[in-house]
Amino acid sequence: MDRDSRKITGMEPNHEYVDQAWLGDQINIDEFLAEYHLQGEPEWIEFKSHIGPGDEVREFSTPKGSFRKLEYKAGYAVVRDSKIIWSHVTIRNDHLRPKPQNSD
Repeated sequence: MDRDSRKITGMEPNHEYVDQAWLGDQINIDEFLAEYHLQGEPEWIEFKSHIGPGDEVREFSTPKGSFRKLEYKAGYAVVRDSKIIWSHVTIRNDHLRPKPQNSD
C-alpha cells in the first residue's frame, strides 16, 4: 500500500500522515494537557474531539537516522482499532527543505 492510500482524507491541515511504525508510548491526554496547561488551546480541543471510547492516544516520531531525518516530525496520534485516525504534529524539522521562490 502506498503512502497516499494510507493517508486519511478529508481531514483538517493539522492531520498528517503518520506511519504505524512511528508510534510510541500511550499517554493520558487529560494529564498531558493539564501538565502543559494546554486544555483551552484550540488545536488540542480539536484533537480531543476525535477521541472516542476505547481509543488510545500515542506519541509518535519519525525514525532518527533514516531518510526521514530531513523531515523529522513528532507529535500525538489517536489510534482506534489499531488504526491511526487523527494526528497532531508538535515538532517539525523541515528547515532543510527548499523554500518556494517568490514569483515577483
